[in-house]
Amino acid sequence: VGGKKIVTPEEAASIEDADCILVLGCSVKIDNSLSDMLADRLRRGVELYDAGAAPKLLMSEKRRDHKGRILRDGESQRADLKYRFAYTDISGKRKEVTSWRLDDADPTPANKRKGSSLREMERQIEKDRYNHILSNGGECTVLSLAEKYIPMTVEVADCFRRIINRRKRVRTEPVIGGRVGFLFLDKNSKPTVAQHREKYNNDIGRLPLPVITPHICRHTFCTNMAKNGMNPKMLQYIMGHADISVTLNTYTHVQYEDAEKEMKRLYGIV
Repeated sequence: VGGKKIVTPEEAASIEDADCILVLGCSVKIDNSLSDMLADRLRRGVELYDAGAAPKLLMSEKRRDHKGRILRDGESQRADLKYRFAYTDISGKRKEVTSWRLDDADPTPANKRKGSSLREMERQIEKDRYNHILSNGGECTVLSLAEKYIPMTVEVADCFRRIINRRKRVRTEPVIGGRVGFLFLDKNSKPTVAQHREKYNNDIGRLPLPVITPHICRHTFCTNMAKNGMNPKMLQYIMGHADISVTLNTYTHVQYEDAEKEMKRLYGIV
């Protein structure tokens, strides 16, 4: 404009037929915040857009690693070449994971401990998000979570306490996320997970049992509560699901007979 290379937002607004405002890329900090240069460029781009200089505001260039590979949203590479993925879990807390490898095929650098690749971790995080699972259990034990948030009968609460009291004594109580008092411990005095309970299928009676895990019991409870008419929002609360669609579509297993019974009930058909 008139031989000038730098124009004000007001002067830019007078330029005709501008297709877009292009903000050139620049570095992003490890915490995913903008570098000072990029922040300044973006701020000026927004000013031009607000002044009506162009109908679109575009950012150029994708972030890449030292091998030239495009990094996805949340991914970054530190100065020591270690990869980092920042994300928000279902409880709203900011978390991050790191790895020396971006993809599964990447070799582990010399003198570094081999572990899961960053994108393998991302896949597990996304799977946990879909299933509404907190990777650290939300920093709650079964007993503390139940006592604080889940309504239960006196018999169930007493049963949990008996399990704690009869549990084998350990020299040091395991602590995870600042919580103690886990219901079941393995032979190494570590909290057990659902898979450890499968061995009890063959310990009860002489008749073979189907595969039963605590997670299957959880599905069964949810389905039975839904079939008995529990309010879906109350059931969502008890199950601890952030999204009610998980309660209704994943954890309840309603069949044709259930739908037929409900229709007959509504229309008074015997």
